[in-house]
Amino acid sequence: MVKEQLGINAGFVRAMCFNTANRTMNINNKTTHYSLKEAPNPSDVKWENQGIRKRQIFLARLITFFLSFLLLGISFGIILGLKVAQKKITDEALKSNTNSSFSSFTFRLLSVAIGFVVTIINGILSMVMRMLTEYERPPTQTSFMGSLSLKIMFVETSE
Repeated sequence: MVKEQLGINAGFVRAMCFNTANRTMNINNKTTHYSLKEAPNPSDVKWENQGIRKRQIFLARLITFFLSFLLLGISFGIILGLKVAQKKITDEALKSNTNSSFSSFTFRLLSVAIGFVVTIINGILSMVMRMLTEYERPPTQTSFMGSLSLKIMFVETSE
């Protein structure tokens, strides 16, 4: 197939496949520019995502990163709000100089609530990050995992 299309020795093309640099070749007195790179493993290819333009992938990636940062901001706001409420209850208890069991119970209840909220938010972010990465329509499973790992890194470092 390659031999008929290019009119050259297929062994030459096979030898060139290990070099990913751009090359120039004269075929039938025409200068042709080409770039060869090793094909991904067929089991790694997401066949349903083949044929997607790079511009579409880039725009989808921009949208998913924007939504990821928006979700991180929302989760940060929720956790911050709970921490502020907890601090306010603590300050009110200290101002009134009462060591009531109600304020102590409320403080502990908010502490547990914050833990539950963080766990729920992490679970939701995990599912949403996976869905957003699928929306990008990466061409291979490796690129899917790379993009997902980058998003998870941002989530883990922001919390």
